[in-house]
Amino acid sequence: MINDDHTIGIILMESRMGRLDDLEFLDQITAMRPFCAPIIPIVITDDCSLVHGVAALRAGARDLLSLPMSQDVFASALRRAARAWHRLRSREQLVLGAQPGSPMTHSPKMDGAAQLAQLKLLIHDQHLRHVHVGEQLFCDPAWDILLSVAAAGLNNKAIPVSRACASSRVPLSTALRHVTKLVEAGLIHRRKDPNDRRRDLLEPTPPTLATMANFLATG
Repeated sequence: MINDDHTIGIILMESRMGRLDDLEFLDQITAMRPFCAPIIPIVITDDCSLVHGVAALRAGARDLLSLPMSQDVFASALRRAARAWHRLRSREQLVLGAQPGSPMTHSPKMDGAAQLAQLKLLIHDQHLRHVHVGEQLFCDPAWDILLSVAAAGLNNKAIPVSRACASSRVPLSTALRHVTKLVEAGLIHRRKDPNDRRRDLLEPTPPTLATMANFLATG
């Protein structure tokens, strides 16, 4: 039901001590969720161990609340989740704009060099956020991967899947799931490297490049 209803943006999940199968269920939900319908999971647990915390974050949890907790702590977590959901939901316009035949609001044009410079600045800002604030709390793998692929595309290049995944700063299996979602959404194209058939390359689709240029011009 959760994955059928794309209006659901925040879920609360209770995970008791020793019940890592609860987190496996959460991992399945986040894996099946389409890119254009983000979901923000909050895990509530009585297990404050490091192992459980890391497992929850790897399963896709955006916040981990330990029991007992005050109403203020709970309310703050909901506010953080709401802000994160609205930020990710706004990215849906990028997905819709990249679909063939979708209407797109045009903005003042920027030349290729200016687009690439602004995109590199955006990637640098993402990196600084990860370094100074933390990777797990503000993790946004699909966006990080898309930025890396778009930057390569603006430079008329394709990027190896491994390098794009590394830019997301999440486990490889998680990053690969986001790559699949981006491909299915029509944002990027995956193909074999003609010089090395053992590896795949990623490149933005033409509609994605046009939409990204529009996005950068309005930034």
